Order: sequence, then structure tokens, then C-alpha cells
Amino acid sequence: MKTGTMTRSRIFTISVLIMLSGWVVLVKWHGLAEPLERDLTTYAYIAHSLIDGNELYTDLWDHKPPGIFLLYMLAEMVGGYDQHSIVALGIVFTILSAIFLYLFLARMADTPTALLGAAFWVLASNSVALQGNQPNVELFLNAFTLMALWALGHWDGRNFKFPLLAGIFLAMAAVCKTIIVFPVFFICLYYCYDFAKKYDRSGYKKIIGFFAGLLAPSVILWLGVFAYFGLQGRFAGLWEAVFEFNQHYAGSISRNVWRFFSSPEKLFSRSLTEIWILVLLALIWFGASRQQYGPFKRTFFILLFFGLCFEVASPGYGYPHYYQLLLPVYCMLPALLCYDLRLKFDPSGWPYGRSVVGGLIILSLVYLGYFQAQYLTMTPYQISHKKYGKLFTRSFEVADEVKRMTAPGDAIYEWGAETGIYYYSKRNAVSGITYIYPLLSGSRAERTRKIKRVVRDINQSPPEVFVYNERYGKLKKNIFYGLLKQDYQLVKKIDSYYIFKKTPLS
Repeated sequence: MKTGTMTRSRIFTISVLIMLSGWVVLVKWHGLAEPLERDLTTYAYIAHSLIDGNELYTDLWDHKPPGIFLLYMLAEMVGGYDQHSIVALGIVFTILSAIFLYLFLARMADTPTALLGAAFWVLASNSVALQGNQPNVELFLNAFTLMALWALGHWDGRNFKFPLLAGIFLAMAAVCKTIIVFPVFFICLYYCYDFAKKYDRSGYKKIIGFFAGLLAPSVILWLGVFAYFGLQGRFAGLWEAVFEFNQHYAGSISRNVWRFFSSPEKLFSRSLTEIWILVLLALIWFGASRQQYGPFKRTFFILLFFGLCFEVASPGYGYPHYYQLLLPVYCMLPALLCYDLRLKFDPSGWPYGRSVVGGLIILSLVYLGYFQAQYLTMTPYQISHKKYGKLFTRSFEVADEVKRMTAPGDAIYEWGAETGIYYYSKRNAVSGITYIYPLLSGSRAERTRKIKRVVRDINQSPPEVFVYNERYGKLKKNIFYGLLKQDYQLVKKIDSYYIFKKTPLS
């Protein structure tokens, strides 16, 4: 009888996880035709160019570490240079995140709590207000973070493979975006505090072994990245793009963090609208939680929350997709709160207690599901307009126009920031600096050097089509106005986009 009950419970659990995975596929595929945000088209275009043999940080410029491009290269090698492969990449990592959150919460509490947390994740991580329905780099940071938490939750103080496994996952995150250093720092703070209470000097081997396993993979992986680029003579390009440029881009991290915590409109951003119920339950958890969950004291979750807040705040821009990084705690803490309340309102307690908890769970799921139901009634263009206005639907239209007036081997260039024009037209840029931001940010010397490079690239290989986006300055004041006036003719204007085609030689 007991075995039969366990089997039924396992079948139920697997069935729920399959249904949640099916929901992920449904909602992600619904937005298949939505024009991609510029970050994603940049990753996809650069990944495609890397497959074609170009080199990162020299031929091609972007300020992200190499990990994100490897993921997009993998997606293209499996699914092709097409939006289907990007959507599929998002589906895979969203489901992986849900599974590892489930496994982590099952370790911290029980199966119902874990299933609830996974359901929260599936609904919240697709939030349109958080721009979560497309796979930006935050999705991968969250996935690797949840994998690392799962591994840490299995460490029993003896088997060091779990800290090492957590370290490997965090290293994968680190080569996607370096801001993972903040949650890692706060996790290390927790273990320093915990080890100080558990061990005397005789336990130093365990302490050293744990931190070596947790931190060494990131150190080794980054040393490997440095060595690879250094041996190819490309270290300076890597350092300038990933470290120097980002330092200028973010400015003062301490000031950014202070502004985040001192500004309610930043700490409780409007981009969290679709998951307000989870934010509220997480805040309640801070005042009503238990002292211990599995191997972790409540201090662990508090420090993790602060680490993720630092991760969101450090770049200083507060873009909606940055707030996706808070989803791990905003899904696990409400689930743990419901677990605490279920234990408090056991059969010997308040007779209506469990009904109240059940109502709270239903309310939360209905609130989250309401926004997802709205999302399913919208067209892909409506979804894009809700998030970005007409910004990316317009660049999609421009790309379509460019594709019609060029041949597959033709090269183009856009003075602006919309790499989607390259991605959707399937035309290569004449310069590896494919968008304008590195010409506007960074040190003056670097900006000047990059501007000279773009001018050289365009003069040496004039593009068949030149797209000028007047959002970045008046056309007649641009350095390329003389070239466009002499060698190009204006074919079409779409909003702020001027589409010039090279004049045929007589």
C-alpha cells in the first residue's frame, strides 16, 4: 500500500512537471514571430559570423564575455540561422531552470513546495513586462545559478564533488556575464559565517576544500579564456571590450547599488507588475520564515537576495530584463512561505488555516496566469509593441526592405543600433562594429579609434545598402553624409530610417 502511494505520488509529480514543460513550449512558441530585441540579434549575428570564421573582439566587437556567443552558436549549429533555434534555446533553458528549482526546493522542503516553486517559475519567467519571453543573457544566468544552488543544497560537509559542481555552473555563468560575481560573493559570505560557527582550526581543510571547489572553476575557466585570446594575439581586444568598456558603461558600481536600494521606484520597479504577488509573498517571508530549510539557515536566502539585487543594480541602467535576475528568489521564497504556513496550520492548529494557504496559492497562480492568458491573446507584433513600442517591428520592416533590394552576397551597413537589420536580412555588415554604442561610450581614445575603424571599413568596402537611423543624429551632420550624397541614392524612408542604395557605376 505504501509502495503504491509512493508510485502514485511520483507519477503525479512527473505529470505536473511535464505539464509545466508543455506550458513553456506553448507560450514560447506563441511568440515565435515576434521581432527579436537588439541584444538577441547581436548574439545571433555574431555567433553566425563566428561560425563563418570571423574572430571575436577583433573582427567582431561586443562587450559581452564569450559564453553567450557559444550558446547561440550551439543553437545555430543545431537549429540553423533562424529564429526557431533561438526560441528553442529559450525553451530548453526555461525548462532546465524549472527542473533545478524544483530539485532545490524538494531538498529544502518537500515535493508540493517544489512543484509550487516550479509553477511560479514557469509563469513568472515568461513575463512580458520583464521581457522574459525571449532568451536574453539573464535567462542563462538564472539557469546556471539555480543549478549551482541545487548542487550546494546537496553538500553534506564531506563530499566535495557538490561544491565543485556548483563552481562549474557558476563558472559557466561567469563567462556569460561577469556580474554573477555579486551573488557568488554573498554566498561566500554565508559560508564564511556558517563555517566560523561550525568548525575550529581543525576544520580548515574542509573550509579550503569547499571554497577551492566553489571558486576554482571560475578562475580556471577565465584563465583559459585569457590564455586562448592571448595566444592568438587578441587579449587586448578581449580586455578592452569586456572589462574596460563595461567599466565606462556602468560607471560607479557603488553609486548604482546605492541608488537601487535608496529608490523605491528602482527596488520595486514597474517591470515587476506581472509578478507583484510573488514580490509581496517574498517580503512576507522575510518576517515570517523559519530559521532553517534543509542544510541552509534563513540567512542564506537573505544574503542570496542581496546578491541578486547587486547583480541587477550594478550596471546602473535598470532595464526590465535585468529584473529577471530576481526571479529565483521571487519564486522560491513565496513557495517556502506557503510551506511554512502549511506546517504552522497543521491539523491540530487553526481549522481554516490550510484552506487559507490553499486560497493564497490559487490566488497567486491565477494572478500570474492572468497575464500569461493576456499574452496568449496578443499577436507577436502586439507583444513587441507592448514591450518596446514600434522600435523592433520597424527595424524588422527595414530588414525586410533591405533584403528585397540586395542579393545574398551583398554587404550592408546601418548607422544605428539595430543589429536585427543584419540578422533578418541575412546580409553581412561591412564592419565588425555593427552598432553605434561603442562609438558613443568608453574612453575618448577608444571611441576615436573605433570611429576611424568604421570609416576605414566603409571606405574600403562601400556597402550595397547604407541604412541611416536619424535617431542618432541629423543626417546632414553625419561623417558619412558626403559619401551618401555622392555615391548613393535615397530609395526609401521608414520612420527615422533612411535607406540608401549604392548608385550603379555608369
